[in-house]
Parts: sequence; structure tokens; C-alpha cells
Amino acid sequence: MSTWQHEIAGHLRKRWTAKTHAHEKFTQINMNNSTLATVPPQLRKNRLPLVLLMLGLLVWLLPFTLGLAGYSGSKALYVLFSIVTGIMLVTGFQKMTGYGYLFLTIFLWLGFWLKLTIHTILSYPFVEPVGSFVGSAQAWDEVLFTATVASLGVILGKLLYNQIKSRFGAMHGEIKPVVPPWYANSRKWLWAGLMVTGATVLLVNLKYGIHQIGLAPRTILMWPLNAGIAWLLNIGLATGITVLLWWDIALKKNLTVPIYAIIAEALVSSVSILSRAAYVFHAIPQLWAAHRFKHTFKGWSHAKTGLLVAIFALLLVVSISAVTTFRNYLYQSGAYLSTAYQVAYARSEALMSAIAAEQLKIKNSSPAERVALEKRVRELLAEKLKLDAIAAKEKAKSDEAMKSGSAQSKVLLNEFGYQITGGSSTLMLQLSVDRWIGLEGLMAVQSYPEKNRDLLWQALNEKPEAGKPDIYQTVSDSIYLKSDGTKFRFATLPGAAAFLYYSGSLLIVLLGMVFFSLAVLVIEFVINALTANPILCSLYGAVIASNVAQFGGSPQLSLPYFLMLACGILLVWIVQTRLFTQVLHKLKLLNTAQPRDD
Repeated sequence: MSTWQHEIAGHLRKRWTAKTHAHEKFTQINMNNSTLATVPPQLRKNRLPLVLLMLGLLVWLLPFTLGLAGYSGSKALYVLFSIVTGIMLVTGFQKMTGYGYLFLTIFLWLGFWLKLTIHTILSYPFVEPVGSFVGSAQAWDEVLFTATVASLGVILGKLLYNQIKSRFGAMHGEIKPVVPPWYANSRKWLWAGLMVTGATVLLVNLKYGIHQIGLAPRTILMWPLNAGIAWLLNIGLATGITVLLWWDIALKKNLTVPIYAIIAEALVSSVSILSRAAYVFHAIPQLWAAHRFKHTFKGWSHAKTGLLVAIFALLLVVSISAVTTFRNYLYQSGAYLSTAYQVAYARSEALMSAIAAEQLKIKNSSPAERVALEKRVRELLAEKLKLDAIAAKEKAKSDEAMKSGSAQSKVLLNEFGYQITGGSSTLMLQLSVDRWIGLEGLMAVQSYPEKNRDLLWQALNEKPEAGKPDIYQTVSDSIYLKSDGTKFRFATLPGAAAFLYYSGSLLIVLLGMVFFSLAVLVIEFVINALTANPILCSLYGAVIASNVAQFGGSPQLSLPYFLMLACGILLVWIVQTRLFTQVLHKLKLLNTAQPRDD
């Protein structure tokens, strides 16, 4: 090898070693609770505590046993499916490599194993459309085997990442957060500005409908204001809070306001964009990552942690109730009907069928059986009368509200009252199982007869058009095929595994999930290399993992969103550079006075 080749090889080796060194330091900071203090010896192994592992296994065994007994296909395949998805979940916690991978394993486990098992045990219909899926034992076995292969691909992606990392070696050490020298003096102004911006964006978006899930924009502002508001609500405000919080941790400031700002921003964004998931995805990743540094928090205590958890839970109910209220009002294309009316009316209609069935049994029953059946009919009729009264009352309230001058306010308050007092609890139970993407997508694609690589390529290159449904809406026979595309932006999502199974090839499913798993890990590596902020890594890791779990509805639509994520990271990197500080100095925007310690 010539001299210049030696020089180039040496240069590349140094750059890789530096990057790997940075990632090892990132693992120290992320997973061992330490940048500002020595890592406790008991945390250095980064292992899931054996007690928690055994406890989780015991909790898992009951639904596993019930699911195994109720599964109609191959019992051996259900056992294999359960073991592989369980191992995938454990790898997210065991020797935890990154937040994004952890969230990815959680989302996929919920969308595959938990959803199948709960539906098998309770035998209730799936919420999302499943195309022409017939539910035979053979069809179910194909779905489970595909999900098993997809889960195996995720595990192999992490193993491959670990091999690449260990192959090039790494140096161990600690890093400290990058805090701009001007932040201490500007801290209060930045927090105040961020809060005012959040409140302003919330009100503007609620009034003008610039960015709301499922709805076409009601207002088009001067470019690029629509995109800017969407970026702020989707990730921008959360990014700002995460950055300032991490700097405050480094400066050992009182963190009471910054910690509660996380929950406030999550509530504001979720209600404003009509997304129930936004509250969880904005709050939990940041709180989880911040909790790992609780030993550095100034004036923090177990009591404050308990209060924080209680307030988070309370605002979760408020968020779900408010979003559901606005959705029920804005998503109806005809006359407004409250959720309480719809629930009572639907149950009353179901009781009519049940009463007719019982009356039919009476005709063919013995005298002894007839007494019990007639009693049952009377009970059903009494329940139906109560439901009819509720429906009539709710219909009258809606009609009266719509006649008044403040119709909208009365309708929304009535709906919110129903949701906050009971509707949200039922919805939360349903969302805990059915919100996660995965199983229905595989069911729909399994039933689709024209799976091939051309279909996968067509779906990858599909250009989204307003009012035109994507391929998966046809594959799944989605109810949104009939929605008004000029007003609404609804779509059923397949998930990454189902999207890859368009090809009909399990090998493509395996390799594709390896790629997605690697991508999540590598992107988080890059984020940390640029920002040295583990809380930001957790926030963006959760967002990216969620996009992978929900991948497939017109993939080209994901490109602008990922561009928004990249802009957020680059903005943080720029703000933390020396060049940015030098520019502020030249513009004479820095206050050189020493800040007061608070």
C-alpha cells in the first residue's frame, strides 16, 4: 500500500474511532444515569434487573396460556411467535443500546403479540379493517409466521449494530452536555418566549385549522407559515423544551418548571393537532430519559415524583377527553350527534336484535324454559327503554344547543362533560390494545391475492394526491375509501411488516425489518453525535420508532416529516456551536453580566 493510501486509511480509522468513542460515551450518558456524576457500579452493566424480568414473565404467563388455549391455528407456531416477540421486547431493555430501539420493540410487541392475545381471549372484533381476511387456521398461521419473521429481523438488526460497533472497538469515557456560554444569562427569557410561542401557536391552530389530524387545512397562510406551525406542533416545541431542560440539568438549576413544561407542551400539542397519541409520545420519552438523571435534580424528591405522575395521569384523561370532543364535532359531515347519543342508540339497536332472538327461542321452548326466557326479554326491554330515554335526551340537548347563539360552545361542553366523566376511561382501555399498528395490516395483506415485488415497488413509488386513496386503503377495504378527500385526510396504516409483505416474500420482510432496526439505531447515534443530549435522543427515538411501526401509508408522505425532524436536530447543533456564539457576540446580543443563581 502506498504512503497516501496509508494516510487516507489512517484518517478514516481516526474518524470512525472518534464517532464510536462518542457513541460509547452516549451509552454512558443515556443508560447509566451519568454525565455529571460518577456512574454507580450497579448500573454499569446496563442489564434489565432479574427481579423485573421474572416479574414480567409471571405477568406474561397468564395471557399467554389463555391465548394459547384460544388460538385456532398451530399451537406450536403460537408458542414460537410468543417467544420471539417476547425476546424482541426484552432486547429493548436488556443491554439497552438506544431509546429508539427500545420504543420500537415496545410498539411492535403491542401491535403484534398483545393485540392478538387480547382479541383471542376476549373474542371481540378488530377496530381496523382487515381486507378479505377469512380467519381460518391456515390464514392465522401465515399472519403469525410473518410477524415472527419481522420480529426476528428487528432482533438481528440490533445484533448487527452491536457487531459493527464492537468490530471497530471503542474507548470508554464520559461526556458532559454542550451548554452555550450565553444560555445562563438568557435562560428565563428563553423559557418565557417558548411558553408564549406555544400558547400562540395553540390558539392560532385551533382557530384557523392549519394542521389537524384527519382534516384538510382550513387556512393557507403565506409560505412557509403553515409548515412552520406544523413543525412547531409536531416536534418543534417539544425539541425546544428538551434542549432547555438538558441545559438546565447541566447547570444544576431548579427543574420544577421545566419538568412540568414537558407535560404542558404535550397537552397543548395533542389538543391542537387532534392527536391523542401526541400527549404520550411527547411526554413519556422526555420524562423517562430525564428520570434517569434525577440524582442531579436540584430540590427534587420522591413526593415531587409522585405528584408529577398524578398530574400526568390527570392531564392524560383531559387530553383524551378534549381531543375526542373536538374530533367528534369536527369529523361529522352531517348533523351533529353526541357520543353519548351514538353509544345509547347503537346499544339500543343491538338490544332489538337480542330481544328478537330471545322471542324466537320462546316459541320453541318448553314451559320451564319459557319462564326464564320471558324474564330475560323483560330485562332487555327495560334496558332498551332506558337507552331510548338517554338517546332522546341527548338528541334534544343537541337540537337545543344548535338553535342557540352559542351552539358550538354548548355542544362542545356537553361532549367534553360526557368524555371526562366516563367516555374517556372506556376509550383508554380500547386504545391500550387497539391503538397499536401491526396485526390488522398483516391480516389484510395476507388476504390480498396479488402480492408480489411489483406491488411493493408500486407502493414505494406511489405519489400521494389529494382525494386519492393509497394502495393500502384498497388492500384493507378501508372505510376511508368513501370519505370526502377534499375535507378529510383519513387513512388506515399497514405498519412496516405488512408493507414489506406486499412482496409476498418472507426474506424481504426479514431484511426490511433488519434495515428499519439498524436505521433507528444509527439515526439516534447521529442525533447524539450532533447534540450530546440523551433526552432529545429519547424524544426523537420514540417519534422515529412510531413512524416505523406505522410505516406504509404513502411512504413519500413521510419525507417532509423526516425533513422536519432533521431541521430540528440541525437547529440544535447550530445553536450549540461556537460559531453561533461568535455571531451573537458580533451582533452585540450577549449580556456579559453574571446570572443570578436560582
